[in-house]
Amino acid sequence: MDLFIIEPDKYIAEINNIVVCPTCLGEKPIESTVKSVYAQRELHFCRCPHCIKKFERNPDYFINRLKANGL
Repeated sequence: MDLFIIEPDKYIAEINNIVVCPTCLGEKPIESTVKSVYAQRELHFCRCPHCIKKFERNPDYFINRLKANGL
C-alpha cells in the first residue's frame, strides 16, 4: 500500500492495459484478448474456448455482473 501512495503513476501504468473477461473474470493484457461488440459496448474476452460462447447464451447476466462489480 505504501508503495502505491509513493508512486501511484508507476503502478497505474502497469495495469493500464489490463481488461477483465466478462465471462470468467480473468484479467488479461488487452492485446491478448479477443474483442467483441455487444449492445454497442466493446468487450474483451480472454482466449478460453468457451468464454464467448458462454457469454452469448446469457449476455445480460454477464453484463449485469460486470456492472455490479464496477467494471
